[in-house]
Amino acid sequence: MQPRLLQLDLLRGVAILLTVAFHMIDLPGKVQASPAGSAVNFLRDMGWVGVDLFLVLSGFLVSGLIFKEFRKHGGFKLDRFLIRRGFKIYPGFYLCLFLQLPLVEKPITLSRMLVEMCYLQNYFRGLRKYTWSLAVEEHFYITLGLLCLLLTARYRRLQAMVPICAAAMLLPFVFRVMMWLLVPFQLGVHTVQTHLRCDALAFGVLLSYFHHFHTERLEQFVQKHKRWLAPLGVLLVLPCVIFGRSDWFTYTIGLTALYVGIGCFLLLTLFWNPPKNALMCALGNIGFYSYSIFLWNIPARNLVELMPYFPIPFYASLKVVLYWALSLSLGILMARLVEIPFLKLRDRLYPSRSQDGAGPTAVNVSVAAENPT
Repeated sequence: MQPRLLQLDLLRGVAILLTVAFHMIDLPGKVQASPAGSAVNFLRDMGWVGVDLFLVLSGFLVSGLIFKEFRKHGGFKLDRFLIRRGFKIYPGFYLCLFLQLPLVEKPITLSRMLVEMCYLQNYFRGLRKYTWSLAVEEHFYITLGLLCLLLTARYRRLQAMVPICAAAMLLPFVFRVMMWLLVPFQLGVHTVQTHLRCDALAFGVLLSYFHHFHTERLEQFVQKHKRWLAPLGVLLVLPCVIFGRSDWFTYTIGLTALYVGIGCFLLLTLFWNPPKNALMCALGNIGFYSYSIFLWNIPARNLVELMPYFPIPFYASLKVVLYWALSLSLGILMARLVEIPFLKLRDRLYPSRSQDGAGPTAVNVSVAAENPT
């Protein structure tokens, strides 16, 4: 069994904390006016970049499962890949959906239910707005799996992934510019559709390809340029944080700069040996449960918002604290009750071909190798 990579769990932990911050309930007015409140609001305003971090990580990690399998066996089994993805994603997703029905916007129609269940909510009206990124990932990985099957079955090679990823990074940028020029901007349309957002995933796949097939060259590049990778990442990410996700710059060139900046941090993290102190372990554990936390943080917020008013000091601030506590604890609890048991079952029924010694004991590797969103 291969060990989990703490540094990648740390990135997932950062991503999910940003996402939970973005979905946070409003601070009370007096608190918002304070320096601490302003800092919290800034964190919430920039929290949307956590989803883009998830997209790059997802492209990197899940394509890495395919690349590992190809390197070990010289081929790729699409059915096993999709079944294993299904065991990872679907149980928690559908359970959260059905338990969340009393809290979603009415009316709950059959068409909206089918849209949500079929991962079409980023094109049509589903039941939950925050799951659009899961739809982008499902569309992307079905396409990626079919593409890798074609390349490995017909050509027995994956070198074509480089130009394909380059095209998949360029075309969404072109589509976003065309949409900005031709269609009045709508946040729920221009920023969530798969053909407009799959470039971040494709960039993650590109990094993963070099990591698995040109590891030494990639490490030499990172070691040679590591002094400027972090400043470059900050410079690329910062404009999106400053302008916000609704600005024309962010929507066009900004999203491209954002995932490239995230890629700089990912490269640095790959060849970093983080200290195993309490803070790092705590953040890594949060990253380990990040998919489940992502699913359940909105239901947690809805439950907190339904709380009746109590005339006690700092009640509004306590609701914010309760939102964070409930989001993390509920996500971890549901991961242990649902996600991890299904992963153990999956590894008994469909052991991974990309891991040595895959089997019932490989659940930690499998959980760590797959992105939460």
